[in-house]
Amino acid sequence: MIRARIYPTTKSAMQSGSARQGTWTLDVLGTPGSIRDLETAWNSAADTLRQIKLTFDSFAEAKAYADRHHLCYVVDNAKVISVRRRAYAENFRRH
Repeated sequence: MIRARIYPTTKSAMQSGSARQGTWTLDVLGTPGSIRDLETAWNSAADTLRQIKLTFDSFAEAKAYADRHHLCYVVDNAKVISVRRRAYAENFRRH
């Protein structure tokens, strides 16, 4: 059975807004191991399933996809960090 990982999409370090928060990502975990080409020193893999990365709007959609395609999946729930919105002037307030 093919293994997969479902986790909430996190924003990148270059992203300051809240776009794409709340989406879920499904990564297919292929078989470990790669083939080393000694002539060119490149790594290649016969298993191309590792390259699949799908994004869903909800966890239910990601779970339904995994169930429909008979994937054995693991759910990673990331810690949600809440940011308190404040005015720019509060950065200079004396405590």
